[in-house]
Amino acid sequence: MSVVDKLSDEQLQDKFEEAFEEQIAKINSIGEYEATCRRSITEPAVKMEVMICGMAGTPISDAFKNGGIENGESVTVDLEDRGEINFTLIPDETTTLNSTDYIVVYRLSE
Repeated sequence: MSVVDKLSDEQLQDKFEEAFEEQIAKINSIGEYEATCRRSITEPAVKMEVMICGMAGTPISDAFKNGGIENGESVTVDLEDRGEINFTLIPDETTTLNSTDYIVVYRLSE
């Protein structure tokens, strides 16, 4: 059983959001976002979907698709005494919701 299996979705989301804030949101002017953990019994990978609510100054979804986000390729989550885990951006899974909001997806690296 991996360290991720011992964490609830909410715990993992909270830790991911803390890391996303520090590593990506602050330096790329992303103000409003919410992470949702996705686990599936049919797919072993843990994914984190980040819904970004676009406002003035927020990068557009194409910036995630094309590597235009500073430090946006991955998020390293510190689990304190349990070590670190890394999530990698899946650019092809970026989904536009409307003219300003979109979802980006990060997958737990093995």
